[in-house]
Amino acid sequence: LRSDVTVTPPLPESLWSEFEIECGRNFMEKPAVVRVRVMADDKLAGSFSAVLGKKAMRNGVSAKIDLLKPFAGQAPDSFLVKIVGDLYLMGPGTDENKLNAETASSQEYSQALRGSIIRVNVARAEGEQPIATPVDPPALGDAAAAVTPPTLENAPVSDAAPTAVPPSPAP
Repeated sequence: LRSDVTVTPPLPESLWSEFEIECGRNFMEKPAVVRVRVMADDKLAGSFSAVLGKKAMRNGVSAKIDLLKPFAGQAPDSFLVKIVGDLYLMGPGTDENKLNAETASSQEYSQALRGSIIRVNVARAEGEQPIATPVDPPALGDAAAAVTPPTLENAPVSDAAPTAVPPSPAP
């Protein structure tokens, strides 16, 4: 799946998008660790990670990522946003409360998450430069979706299904 988003003048300095992981099952005996990287034209825009354990279905994980951050104020006229993730399935009996989502690893590993891409087109008035907007992300859930959110594909090892909400300019 691919979604297209057009950002129109005035151009923001930041373009926040909300990414979320929701699990379709709990990881009772073997917790998992998921690490997600959000790439904008193959440059790291941001990342987040989580331990998926006994309450994975109830405890979603979400993060706001500035899609323009990798471009340091020089956003191209068009760029692709993609989500890449790694999933580590821990051994039986692993205490999920002692896992560090940033550093835990396991022999059961998969580049689990390959998601839909978002094409961001930047429309500019002639000679227009990005305007300053707040650097802090808006509160979770405040991003107005401009198109139907794409859904990330799920790894065969996990029922974790991250989704990406198309970006909206910061208020």
